[in-house]
Amino acid sequence: MDPEKVAHHAADLRAQVAPDLFVHLDLDHFPDSTLEALALTASAYRQGPDVGERMAFSLRDALFERGLDIADQSVLGSIASAAGVGMPSDVDREQVRIDHREGVERGVIGSPHFFCADETLFCPALSISRTDEGHLVVRNDVERLDAFLNDCFDRR
Repeated sequence: MDPEKVAHHAADLRAQVAPDLFVHLDLDHFPDSTLEALALTASAYRQGPDVGERMAFSLRDALFERGLDIADQSVLGSIASAAGVGMPSDVDREQVRIDHREGVERGVIGSPHFFCADETLFCPALSISRTDEGHLVVRNDVERLDAFLNDCFDRR
C-alpha cells in the first residue's frame, strides 16, 4: 500500500467518523510489506478464531495507533510473545498465499468485506465515496449493515 495514500485515508476517517483512531500512524515506520504480519495472523488463527482475531487487531493497533513497523521482526516477535503465539512458519506463509488467491477470486475490495450467498458488501457499517480529488467521504451507515445482515439471515 502507498503510505501517503494510507495517511490521507486515515486523516479522512479521523475527520469524519473516528477522531480517536489512526492518530499515531507514522509514515517513517510504515511497513514495506505486511506479508509476515499476515503470516503471524495465520499462525494465531491456527490456535483458534478468537486468537486470530485478537492478533489481527493487535497488529492494526501496532500500525495505526502506536506507529510501529509491523514488518520489523522484533516488533512482530513482541506482539507474538504477548499473545502467546509462535512466529509464523512456512505453513502460515502458504496460508496467506491461499487466502490472497481466494480473496482475488471472490472480488474482495478490502477489509471488512462481507459475503452472503451471491451478495457482497464492503465495509458495511459505512457509506464510502470519493471526491474528485480522491479524498474519502465517509459516514456511519448502520442501517446498511442491518439490511445486509437481515437479508443474509432471511436466506438461512
